[in-house]
Amino acid sequence: MAELIPNLQFIIPNLPTVAKLGVTETQNRLTDLLNRFFKSISTEEHPITIFLDDLQWADNASLNLLKNLITDADCKYLMLIGAFRPDELEHTDPLTLKLEEIERSG
Repeated sequence: MAELIPNLQFIIPNLPTVAKLGVTETQNRLTDLLNRFFKSISTEEHPITIFLDDLQWADNASLNLLKNLITDADCKYLMLIGAFRPDELEHTDPLTLKLEEIERSG
C-alpha cells in the first residue's frame, strides 16, 4: 500500500519492504490488499461509497479488482457506483463481459 500512497510512511513509520513479484502475483497481492483495506475501514457506522465514472475505458486489471470487491460477501459496507456509456460498448468489450460475470456470480 505504501508504494501506492507514499505518504503512509508519515502515519505508519518503519513500513516493511515487500518482495518483488511477477505481474500476476503483484496484481493478486494488490487485489487482496485493497479487499482487506476496504473491509477494515468500512463499517456499519461508517460505510463508504465510491463513484467511478467512464468505466467503459477501464482496463482488465481494474475491472477484475472491482469484480472482487463487488462479489466479496464480507465487504458489506462498501458501495461502488459505476457509470459508463452503454452506446460506446459492444458485446465483447471487457466491461460488458465483466458485468455479465458479476451478474452470474449472484
